[in-house]
Amino acid sequence: MLKFNLKKILVPTDFSPHSLNALHYAAAMAKYSDAEVVLLHVIEHYQENTAINHIIDVNAAIKKEINKKLMEIKNDNTDLWGIPINIRLENGKIHKIIHHIIEQEGVDLIVMGTHGSSGVGDFGKFLLGRMLTEPCA
Repeated sequence: MLKFNLKKILVPTDFSPHSLNALHYAAAMAKYSDAEVVLLHVIEHYQENTAINHIIDVNAAIKKEINKKLMEIKNDNTDLWGIPINIRLENGKIHKIIHHIIEQEGVDLIVMGTHGSSGVGDFGKFLLGRMLTEPCA
């Protein structure tokens, strides 16, 4: 029987059905190889409105709700039970953040849906393993 030698699996999510389906497959691989899953959501753009920010910290409110959603996914998804899950919420361009996390966390595999609400966009040029060997623009 073939055994994968994976330590960390990165799963970027935009909360679309495709990205959550990718998490299902990552969970199966993580269980099979005793790997940790790094569940990532990237906030790419947010225009601050200074008038609103005097009343409420909009950025903090958005991050709080996204963190809550990530925790719900972690706790409510029975596929993830028993798997170490590292939740990451980052700001920036998704392809740059993914590249950074690969290096920082020592990620062995990325499992992601390609037709989520944000699609592949800029990330398409990095598919099929090229990201690990080419610098990020």
